Amino acid sequence: MKRLPVVMSLLILFALVLLTNCEGPNGAGLTDGGTIPIDIDNSNPQQPVYSWEFGNVSQLDVNRIDGPNRLIRVWSLKALDTSENRIGAPVTHGVIPPGTGFFLADSQEITLEAGAMYQVVLTQIQQGSSTISWQDFIPE
Repeated sequence: MKRLPVVMSLLILFALVLLTNCEGPNGAGLTDGGTIPIDIDNSNPQQPVYSWEFGNVSQLDVNRIDGPNRLIRVWSLKALDTSENRIGAPVTHGVIPPGTGFFLADSQEITLEAGAMYQVVLTQIQQGSSTISWQDFIPE
């Protein structure tokens, strides 16, 4: 029965990949979506701060957008108890908050590259299902 959440997560991630090629309100190629608005403080572009106001989340992923329909996960945090939302805002990129674990990414980037396009993805568990929200950004 543990395969169902994994399959659902993969399907949702695949849908997000398809959406990253859209032009959104944040500029050419930048999109956002989901139910949790995400604020990204780029005052330190190599280690931005991710914030949200809609409660804690169970997972935070940062993906590099590497061309149309291609995401490369570069940083990933997961609550140690994955059945609960234990990651609270704000989170500084590259810093692992207490009660979370860092999970291997496709390509590890503790600091981000200025001018590259990224996407932060939040996963929140609500009544046995997952809610996904994302925000594209370019550190400058």
